[in-house]
Amino acid sequence: MVAAMPALVDRGLHFAASVSQVGGPWAKTALRHVADHTGIPIVLVAAIGLVISYRTAKRMLRFAVEVGVALVLVVAMTELGWVRF
Repeated sequence: MVAAMPALVDRGLHFAASVSQVGGPWAKTALRHVADHTGIPIVLVAAIGLVISYRTAKRMLRFAVEVGVALVLVVAMTELGWVRF
């Protein structure tokens, strides 16, 4: 008889399969590689990756908005003749 997988392992495998469908096969391979080489469970590695990517996305969005505002200001000052290039 085959023993049932623990719920955490089963959820981790299901999550890894979902990631591979959304992010491509390289995402699943990368998660497994990091989990195998660090000894950290794949669910925890995926959660850490998700938090890091969310924080990076927030910072990149903020940076993009700041660059957009600066660009509008420079273009406006150039059109008004206050700045010449």
